[in-house]
Amino acid sequence: MTKTRLIFAVTMALVGASLIFSQAYAQGNSGESGNKVGLIDMEEVFKNYKKFTVLQEELQADMEKSKAELEGSFKRLQAAERQLKDSTFKKDSDNYTALESRFTTEKAAFEAKVQNKDRQFKRRQAEIYKTIHGEVQDIVQVFATRKGYSLVMRFRRPKSIDSDPRSIAADLNSSVVFHRDADDITDIITSALNRHFDQTAGTAPKRDSKVRTVSGQKPATSRTPTRTRSNP
Repeated sequence: MTKTRLIFAVTMALVGASLIFSQAYAQGNSGESGNKVGLIDMEEVFKNYKKFTVLQEELQADMEKSKAELEGSFKRLQAAERQLKDSTFKKDSDNYTALESRFTTEKAAFEAKVQNKDRQFKRRQAEIYKTIHGEVQDIVQVFATRKGYSLVMRFRRPKSIDSDPRSIAADLNSSVVFHRDADDITDIITSALNRHFDQTAGTAPKRDSKVRTVSGQKPATSRTPTRTRSNP
């Protein structure tokens, strides 16, 4: 092969590679490729989703109410303890034994009540996150299917000013090194969720039973929609 033919062959190979790359890039940007990828910041979605805020506020209100009730029980327990300490009965007397037994019983009942309330609220908090996460997954699936996304990944939006070591470490360990603004569907999903919430909040649908009945308390009066699909 002559030098001229060799140069021509190399040039044509480079041109061909350039054309292939250009076509692949164009397909990726036009949405025709089967490998369209979207990104979503779940923390931002939860923070800005109105239903999540409502559920959290209701949970916080119930926790404050429970705290007030427990404080009353704790004060009664303290009074029983003072009565035992200030008692003039001899420690081996029947009267002292009765006071001591009552205090021990009330203390055990109070500790059990505190632990039970703590479990109830933790379970209810977990159900809130489970419900909201499920709703986000549903609407992401609808949006991704309609827009031709084959993959939607979680990521953390970069913060302009963030000196928290944990946040910096999270950014450094992120799977996403580069993305275009158009790849981020966080705001689209959040807007669709809130639009659905605004449209259905006033129709008095049934509540998410697991979220509302875990604590065994009567649900609050504000209305929230059940988990249904919404059109982004």
